[in-house]
Amino acid sequence: MTAHAHGTDVCTWAYTATGSNVQPFHMSASAISMDISASSNERSKMSVYRVIDVIGTSASSWEEAAREAISTAAGSLHDLRVAEVTKQDVVVGDDGTLIFRARIQLSFKYAPE
Repeated sequence: MTAHAHGTDVCTWAYTATGSNVQPFHMSASAISMDISASSNERSKMSVYRVIDVIGTSASSWEEAAREAISTAAGSLHDLRVAEVTKQDVVVGDDGTLIFRARIQLSFKYAPE
């Protein structure tokens, strides 16, 4: 996995395995910040989540592509919260094979290091 910083966003390239093929998928992340002027009692009740984009691929369906993206990300991320499909497309190979791709916005609870 490699990461590149752009302003407050972090872009990460990771890899997803589909059968015997290993294919890259792109993750870009930005942290959601909390209002620091809130009282300490209010802050203790607040949660901070990070949102990243992941792209999964599948030879069979968009649903399987989304499932692959989420399950692969779950291998290194903890406390996943919400997954939202933001884009779907199909790559058509020279031989007519179809690769379904699903872009997912995935949120997880932010845990500072």
